[in-house]
Amino acid sequence: MVSVLFLVGLIASLAYVLATLLTTRAQRPPAVDTWLYIGLEVVPVALIVARSVWLPAERPAWLLLAAGVACIPVGDTIFTVLVEPASPRPSPSPDTGWYLAFLVLTFAALVLLLRRRLPPAPSAGWLDGLIGGLGIVAVGAAALFDDVLRHSPTRWAAVSGLAYPIGPLVLVALLTGALTVL
Repeated sequence: MVSVLFLVGLIASLAYVLATLLTTRAQRPPAVDTWLYIGLEVVPVALIVARSVWLPAERPAWLLLAAGVACIPVGDTIFTVLVEPASPRPSPSPDTGWYLAFLVLTFAALVLLLRRRLPPAPSAGWLDGLIGGLGIVAVGAAALFDDVLRHSPTRWAAVSGLAYPIGPLVLVALLTGALTVL
């Protein structure tokens, strides 16, 4: 079953890539850039859930990761149905919470997976990783902070405007910290 899902996802992904390379957005049916794309985002969720079935000892972490990854197609569906047709577009939009939930759930899943898989390390090693990771986040925040605050109509829009670029940097910081203890 997983092999079939993987193969279907691979074929659909190749079809999508070819469609986007060989045609312009105006030439493609709108469903290709919305519903096919969102459908492709669901495939990794199913594969991650399957992984949780195979590894019962790590099931909570994998299910948490699946929930996080599922937030992306949910957010994209909300964007497609509610936000894209709206005029003017709300800021922040209703899909924002789903995209931010992806970051939080993915971070939690990575912490659980790393705790289980990494060897015990002295706190000095984790501290080195934390300092390096926070340095990455600080540079990103410093580069964006003033512009985002200046161009955001509300505080929530500013928070979400900073969270989009900073959130992935926090994930990179977590992985950087993990590399220091390997």
